[in-house]
Amino acid sequence: KEFTEIIEDRMVNGTELEVSGLETHTTYHWRVTIRHEGKDYISREFYFRTKFDDIRTILPECNSIEQSTDLELSWSPAVGAQYYHLQIADSSNFNTILYDLDSLSSTSYELTALDSGRTYFWRVQSLDYKERSSWSEVCTFTTDHPTSVFSFLDAGEISIDQQHGELRITISG
Repeated sequence: KEFTEIIEDRMVNGTELEVSGLETHTTYHWRVTIRHEGKDYISREFYFRTKFDDIRTILPECNSIEQSTDLELSWSPAVGAQYYHLQIADSSNFNTILYDLDSLSSTSYELTALDSGRTYFWRVQSLDYKERSSWSEVCTFTTDHPTSVFSFLDAGEISIDQQHGELRITISG
């Protein structure tokens, strides 16, 4: 096979070469030419694949509090990802996974009817047909506590009078 787009071509004394500036999630082919007594010996072709981009969680921000019980999780896209795997758990060790979604095609997911006043832990990874990325940073968010009508009242006297099948609430203050 002829190499048409050469990225690195140099003489090396030794058995290692570090190359920087490679694209993420890309397959690169390489070979070695050994020069001995004026004659070149070319190795067979080898290849390697660079890893996925690191995924960053975007929303809600890590350690968020007072989040709605209906909210959208979102994360950064990864080059080459065909799907994303989202996990949501009730602890940072992910022993009890509440949501385990491994075929998401978008970079967000809408959660509804979460428990009030609860802390959730979440992470995401990218997938293609052959491999998975590392997990993102584990982030947390805490949903807000349920609010009653009375929590909005300043101070005052509340009286409840139930007569003839009617409930009357009087607030004064």
